[in-house]
Amino acid sequence: MNAAPKRPRIGVGVIVIRNGRVLLGKRKNSHGAGTWQFPGGHLEYGESIEACARRELHEETGLSISRLRMGPFTNDIFEKEQKHYVTLFVIAEGTEGDPEVKEPHKCECWEWFRWSAMPTPHFLPITNLLKQNFSIADAEDPAAAITAEMTAMASADQATQLQRFFKTGPGEYAEGDRFLGIKVPRLRQLAKKHAPASMAAIESLLCSPVHEARQLALFLLIGRFQKADPDGQAAIVDFYLAHTRWINNWDLVDCSAHTILGAFLLRRKRGVLYRLVQSENLWERRIAMVATWQFIRAGEIADTMELAARLLQDREDLIHKAAGWMLREAGKHDERALTAFLDTHCLQMPRTMLRYAIERLPEPRRLAFLKRKA
Repeated sequence: MNAAPKRPRIGVGVIVIRNGRVLLGKRKNSHGAGTWQFPGGHLEYGESIEACARRELHEETGLSISRLRMGPFTNDIFEKEQKHYVTLFVIAEGTEGDPEVKEPHKCECWEWFRWSAMPTPHFLPITNLLKQNFSIADAEDPAAAITAEMTAMASADQATQLQRFFKTGPGEYAEGDRFLGIKVPRLRQLAKKHAPASMAAIESLLCSPVHEARQLALFLLIGRFQKADPDGQAAIVDFYLAHTRWINNWDLVDCSAHTILGAFLLRRKRGVLYRLVQSENLWERRIAMVATWQFIRAGEIADTMELAARLLQDREDLIHKAAGWMLREAGKHDERALTAFLDTHCLQMPRTMLRYAIERLPEPRRLAFLKRKA
């Protein structure tokens, strides 16, 4: 019987950059023992490259990645060991804390080095990477100049106020979110100034731990969407849906859900909204609801009513507010439809949702619904 042909495997290497240095570990007990390597490992079946990078880095060092983006690749043939890998490099920034040796049977130590002073011998993927003349100067954050400009605008007093307003304390919905203290009008000015920013720069901003950077990224994305052709808009929507974990506060959702996702779906099938409305992620459910604002403005309210009905039992106050808000907007276009919805669901509706929904109704009708709910 003929042996199965050997096939290359996929490896993922994580180039962790901090303060102009990269993280390297000294390999043990495997091919390349005694050489210096980046964190990384095998890409598992069904796993995304980004997920693999996050998993391997955490398993090997205990570090978590704040921002990452794709880098170069190398074709690595280990002649002596008869092994063949294609190594996909991911560039990671925004890590905090000290790396730990989590797998001492595989790695002797983790240390930070300047690119020009990396120790030898190198693990083969690094050797091949250097043959491409790659350096971390090539990996500079594409949003670095924008980030520096934002940092110069920072206001500590305003940041403190925003952190209180957006509920960033322990156990609150935006726990740990960081603010520079830049007001929205100034962010919109920055978005106009940097309208030509690349998608790589937008992604870097959107994956930032800083709230204003994420909001600026969305303003830039909205501007790009509005000027794009249908294929370009579809690509932006795919990008938006792939990054919802970073669209993680009500202001970020409310500025972008209808202007990007809702605008795209206005003349298309809307099944994605019914998937999002079932999400465990609070912000994805809010995205589904607020996206319908674009439909309401076009005189279409059926999806608003249906999605609101599916959120009647939602546990989150921010969802009650969003659903009530969209019902109120729908009622401006068709008060009879809103009244019919309320007649059917008023007893089931969370009180906050009801109050938002009836805000623009004539006073006698508004009071009647409140009385029924009491």
